[in-house]
Formats: sequence, structure tokens, C-alpha cells
Amino acid sequence: MACLPGTLDILYAEDDGEDFSLFLDAVQENGFSFNIQRVNDGQELVDFFAETTSELPKLIISDLNMPKKNGLEAVREIRRKSVLSKIPIIIFSGSKSPEEVQLSYDLGVNSFIQKPLSYQEHLLCIKNIHNFWFETAQLP
Repeated sequence: MACLPGTLDILYAEDDGEDFSLFLDAVQENGFSFNIQRVNDGQELVDFFAETTSELPKLIISDLNMPKKNGLEAVREIRRKSVLSKIPIIIFSGSKSPEEVQLSYDLGVNSFIQKPLSYQEHLLCIKNIHNFWFETAQLP
């Protein structure tokens, strides 16, 4: 899933290689052809926008608990930049803490999704993300 310049659909911040591979497998098994770029932690997510000269991603998906800077710290910084404020952000996390969910929405995420436990649930979750964000919603 190489990312061609100017065609970035999803920027995914995920420190766990197995979780990212599971995401890619679900995307492929569902037959979607997203252009996806991965960053490994929240600091790389923030740095991506300081360094990139290509088109902005249509959607950001971020894990919550990552080294260097967690997903919420990264969201806080991203939402401060007006050019990035309209990009939808999904927190995709193993957490289901009501405090983390509330704080995520307070910081401006568009959705908080608990990572599914089974592969079949993961397939459905990725299908739902695709159907809503790339078929139903009108993205900026």
C-alpha cells in the first residue's frame, strides 16, 4: 500500500506493528484501496505536518497510548493549527476509559473507536469506517 504523492487517504499513528498489520489486512480483505501512511508515535504524527509538503490526509487515525507523545497530546497540537483543524481524527484504541473518551472529544476528535477484539469484528469496524468517512460523509 504505497502512498503516492498528493493522494494520502489515511495517516495512521500506531506504535504496534501487529496492530497496524491487522488494520492493513482488514483493509485489503474488505477490498479497499486506501493510500495509507504510518507514523510510529504521536511525535511523528505532529512532525509529519511540520515536514510534509504533499497533500494533507483525508483522515487521521491514531492510537491513544504511544511512546514519546500519546494520541491525545498529538491531537491537541494538531487542532491548534487552523489548516489541520478540519481533518477528521479517529482515536482507535484498546482503551474504553470514559475519561479518555470524554477528553478525546473535548480535544476535537471526531470519533473514538475501541479496537475490536476479534478479527471478524475488526473487518466490520474497518468496513464501517470506510462506509462512513469515504462513502457517506463529505470530507473537506
